[in-house]
Amino acid sequence: MVLAAVVAAPAWSAAAAGGPRPTAAVAADAIDAQLVARVVYGILSYTHWPQARSPRVLCAVGDSQHAAALAPDGAATMQARIQFLSASVEEVVAQQPCDAIYIGYLQPSQLRALLHATAGHPVVTIMEHSQYCDEGAMICLQARAPDALSFQVNLDVVSLSGVRVSPQVLKMSIGQGAPAAAP
Repeated sequence: MVLAAVVAAPAWSAAAAGGPRPTAAVAADAIDAQLVARVVYGILSYTHWPQARSPRVLCAVGDSQHAAALAPDGAATMQARIQFLSASVEEVVAQQPCDAIYIGYLQPSQLRALLHATAGHPVVTIMEHSQYCDEGAMICLQARAPDALSFQVNLDVVSLSGVRVSPQVLKMSIGQGAPAAAP
């Protein structure tokens, strides 16, 4: 089962990066990177892992317009509790250092390898561009307009991961209101 939400922010325009990209990624380029960071950190603030650990490690893999906003100098929230790591798929698969993974554009074989390696493990996977959220990621972000970002939660993946996602996030994903970032 997949639930969906829309989050809005002040309008912002971005110059698209060069090179051909999938249609969903081109639409994602228009979204404010700080909006993406707020949504990602908000979701993570309402997530509970089976083992206590601080700081949590958020890894970014793939080609992304928004991963830089997740880095400590770009992120607005939770910096003290989240360590940011930019990594290759190979590093993540081999070492599994991540509690959460922000997934930009990857080749299909890389995406399959990454999602296979994280399946059934307590790792939150947040995919930047997924039309139906059926590839195996836990949460999928979608650009709806320059000032609106939606996301879907794949409940099947959540239930198999051992990670608990707060009902606040689930309510948001079905459009019943947006949670504020936890202190």
